[in-house]
Amino acid sequence: MKLRAILLLAAQALAILCAHGQTVQPLDAKISAIVNRPEFRRAMFGIEVYSLSDNRVLYVLNADKLFVPDSVTKLITEGTTMQMLGSDYRFHTSVYRTGPISKEGVLRGDLVLVASGDLNLSNRVTSPQTLAFELSNTPRSRMK
Repeated sequence: MKLRAILLLAAQALAILCAHGQTVQPLDAKISAIVNRPEFRRAMFGIEVYSLSDNRVLYVLNADKLFVPDSVTKLITEGTTMQMLGSDYRFHTSVYRTGPISKEGVLRGDLVLVASGDLNLSNRVTSPQTLAFELSNTPRSRMK
C-alpha cells in the first residue's frame, strides 16, 4: 500500500512537471496537496524530484530522514536475481512433517519448511494461519 502511494505520488509529480513546466512553486503546492490528504495522515513521505536536463533538484521533502527500505528493495533484489538466474528459474522449498497424518487428513505434528533461497512465501498464504503448497506424490492434506 505504501509503495503504491509513493509510486502514485512520483507519477503525479512527473506528470505535473511535464504538464506545467519545471517551476518549483506549483510543483511544491501540488505535492503538498497530495501528501496532506487525510488518508495519508499517518504516512511519511521522502521525495526528491531531480531534473536531468538542468542537473538540479526541483523538489525535496524529508531528505534528512532515515527510511526503512520496503518494496523498492525487493524490486532490486528480485530484478538482480532474475537477471542472474533467468526468468525460468524456480526455487524449491522442501516441506517435511514430524508426525503422522490422520485418516481425516490432519497432520499430528509439526510442518517444517526448509529454506533454500525462496524469497517469497507470501503467494502461498490462502487464509490466516494456512499455507498452500502443491504436493507432489503425496495425497493433499489439510495443513494448519
